[in-house]
Amino acid sequence: MSVQDSTFPEAWKHSFIMPIFKAGNRGDIANYRGVCIQNSLAKLFNSLVCGQLTWQRKGIISEKQSGFSSGKSTTSSLVQYECDLLGALERGVQTVAVYTDFSKAFDRVNFGLLLDKLESAGFHDSLLKWLKSFLIGRTRSVKVHGCTSAPTNVVSGVPQGSHCAPLLFNLFVNDIVNVINHSSVSMFAVSGQ
Repeated sequence: MSVQDSTFPEAWKHSFIMPIFKAGNRGDIANYRGVCIQNSLAKLFNSLVCGQLTWQRKGIISEKQSGFSSGKSTTSSLVQYECDLLGALERGVQTVAVYTDFSKAFDRVNFGLLLDKLESAGFHDSLLKWLKSFLIGRTRSVKVHGCTSAPTNVVSGVPQGSHCAPLLFNLFVNDIVNVINHSSVSMFAVSGQ
């Protein structure tokens, strides 16, 4: 029914954020990563839709993206970088490397922009409607030591911990390679950094 109606059930839209310590001072909130705990049925259904998304994105995701892409890794990204660097050195071309890191990138995905990009990429209407329903209207609470906060509305971001999140993030940043001319580009995303 969810697929037929292109709606994600309201009962599945609430999730819990569990803060997981990364490193450093335990008293600094910046040293924790929030992990999204979702309803089991929501995760199962999400994995089925992710399969459809994966099929639809074939030929859309840039070859310059290594993160969350089958058969690609940090190693393949670094090997390509090294080949580009060595090739430039052999040609006597000046080389400059620029590294960027988007802090909390999954949390900053704008729903409207993402849906516009998916529509422009040719995703069919029923899948777009389902994704809109999946993204918009979500709430979350934070759980720490058995205590739960009041729910808050989620106004941006792809839900970390969902099967679709890495793919949706890749689709969101995919067009970066189109605005960088006369340079080699390599993109790699890592969840939970």
